[in-house]
Amino acid sequence: MPHSSTRAGVFTADNSAYFVTQAGDDYSVIKRSGAANLNPIALEGEIQGFSFDPARHFLVITSSFQNMTLLSMNELGDITGSFVAKGVAEAGKAIGSSTMLGDGRLAMIVGDTNIYVIDLAASIAQQTLVKSVFAIDAATSMGWMSQIPGLANAILVLDGSRVLIVDANTGQITDQKSLLDTQVVGRFREYHPHIVSQNAGQQAQNGLEVTFAGANGKLMTRSLRGASAELGETWLDISQMTFTAMFVPGIQINMNDEQDKNTPKDYVEVYRFDLTQAGNQLPFDRSEVEVDVRTVVMPSFLFLQHRSVLGKAERRTYGEAPERKFVEAYNFDVLRSNFRR
Repeated sequence: MPHSSTRAGVFTADNSAYFVTQAGDDYSVIKRSGAANLNPIALEGEIQGFSFDPARHFLVITSSFQNMTLLSMNELGDITGSFVAKGVAEAGKAIGSSTMLGDGRLAMIVGDTNIYVIDLAASIAQQTLVKSVFAIDAATSMGWMSQIPGLANAILVLDGSRVLIVDANTGQITDQKSLLDTQVVGRFREYHPHIVSQNAGQQAQNGLEVTFAGANGKLMTRSLRGASAELGETWLDISQMTFTAMFVPGIQINMNDEQDKNTPKDYVEVYRFDLTQAGNQLPFDRSEVEVDVRTVVMPSFLFLQHRSVLGKAERRTYGEAPERKFVEAYNFDVLRSNFRR
C-alpha cells in the first residue's frame, strides 16, 4: 500500500479487478496486479467526503475547499474521465454528507436545508456540475444521508430531531419520524442504513431504538433490550429482519436480562436481535470477542483481524460455541520483499 497514514479505508465490490483506498488526504486506485495510481487527480485541501459506486465505477471526493473531484473508471480501474468542480457550496454554506444513488447519480447535503442530486456522467462529459437542487421542506440541520437499497430514488436523511425518507427525483418527503427528546447514538450505512437512538427511559434500562426504512418504503422502529449506549459496529439485514450490534466493554447484560453491575469486561459483546416483532426485544444470540481484535460485523459471521506483524485474520460464526477459521502469515511476502530492498 502506498499510503503512510494508518487512517485508511478500502472500497471495492465482489470480484472486482481493482479497489480504491483512502488514507488521510491521499487516495489510490489499486489493481489486482499491485499497480497503484496514487492521487490520480491532485486535490486541494483536506478530504472531507469520499463516495464510490463500484457498479458504475464512479468516485467522488469532496474537500475542505468546498471542491468536488469526480472520476470515472472502467472495469479494470483505468481512469476514463475526470472533472473538478470548485466552490460547489454557496457562500455561507458547506458540503455535507453524500451518498451514491446506484444509478450514476450522487445525492449530497449542501448547507443545512438543501440536497443536490448530481448526474456524474453528464458532469464529467460537460465539465460543469449537472445537478438538481431541492430545498427540503421544514429542514433545519440535515447532517447525514444514505441511499436505501432496494428502494429506487429513496434516501434516508437525519435532519436534527427528524428522520426523513426523501425522493431523490422530486425532493419530496415521503415519510418522517420525530426523534424529539432522544439522543442519536449511531448512524450506520452497513448493508441497510439505520439510525440508533436512545431516550432517558431507555438509557436507564439499557435500551435502544433502531429506525430504518422497511421494504414498503415506510419508516419502522424497533426497541431493543439488553443493549448498552457504547455502540460499535452494527449490521441491519432487512431481508432476514435481524439486527446485529457490537458493544464495547462495559456493564454486561446477559440473556436473562440481569445485570452484572459495574464489572469491567475484557471482551466485546456482539448481540443479535429479531426485528420481526414489535416491543422490547431481547437478543436471541450473544457472542464474545477479545477487545484487542479489529472486528467487522457481517450478516452470518464476524471477520476479525488479530494483532500480528505477519498477518492473522479469522472468520468466526456467531454464538456461544462458534466455528473458527484462520488465515495466517498473509503479510509474509510483503515483509520479505521490504527486507530485501
